[in-house]
Amino acid sequence: MPSRLAVVSILFFWLITSGVVLYRELRPRYFADSPPEVAIDLSDEATPTLPVQWDIFQGDKKVGSLTTRMTHVPSDDTFRFISNCVNLKFDFQAQGQTLSVGVPSAEIIVRVTRDGRLREQSMVGRMEVKLLDSVLAINAEMKGRVDGETMIRHCRLKCPPFISVDRQLDPIAVPDGQVLNPLMPVNRLKHVYPGRQWSIRAIDPLFDSLRLVLTEGIQEGVKFEQKSALLGGELSSKSPLLLARVLDEQEVIDRPAAVGGPVPCYVIEYRSEEAKAWTWVAVSDGRVMRQKAIQSGIEMRFERRD
Repeated sequence: MPSRLAVVSILFFWLITSGVVLYRELRPRYFADSPPEVAIDLSDEATPTLPVQWDIFQGDKKVGSLTTRMTHVPSDDTFRFISNCVNLKFDFQAQGQTLSVGVPSAEIIVRVTRDGRLREQSMVGRMEVKLLDSVLAINAEMKGRVDGETMIRHCRLKCPPFISVDRQLDPIAVPDGQVLNPLMPVNRLKHVYPGRQWSIRAIDPLFDSLRLVLTEGIQEGVKFEQKSALLGGELSSKSPLLLARVLDEQEVIDRPAAVGGPVPCYVIEYRSEEAKAWTWVAVSDGRVMRQKAIQSGIEMRFERRD
């Protein structure tokens, strides 16, 4: 029989381990802070912000570019975050097949209130999906509006002569109207500091469109079950829950002297059962300098140019 000291040591170790697990897993879900706010200056209300340029990478390979900007909507005192993606091309392996996706152009618009609560989200763009020996040219449009804590979504897809979709999608939860997304670049974030924790729901209209394209059965010669598995199944009424926290250690992003030189950053880490993501935020002024996410075997990274 173990000695009293051994029993106490085991119990003490178990309590510490349980405490760490509860702190890391339960605190972000039930006792978390609110997500950091998108920084909006008074000057943003008078004139549109200058566009921010981003390079998009898949791993170490540049696969496209992105321009983001913000405009004020005086009629209801909200703000539009507009992202224009150009010449995005990436490949990934799934179910033994190579899926090549090209996005010649796409515009994603997110409208939020002054305190950062999501009101609307839309995506309009052209996609080219190459699977096996076929190339599908697709015009896609997705729109969503927040009603309470739910986003109501509608989708239109045109891919002659295979498919024409114009229908409502299942609603998805948007707790507290939050908008922050690990791969939705914004100019600056406020109140980012080590130890801050929160949880968010990731909402990605472009990725949802790709999954819908494959699950509608538009590719001849590929079974429905194969298409569904390629991008993670049919669209769900639940968007992924990400647990986020600001890491204790800062990281320095090396940049040329022409654009300001090295930038010390706080690092926000996001994690879920299916994905991980990171956002690098400049310590000095809250500028978002880099964003990275890994999901469904795809690693995407955004690097700020200016």
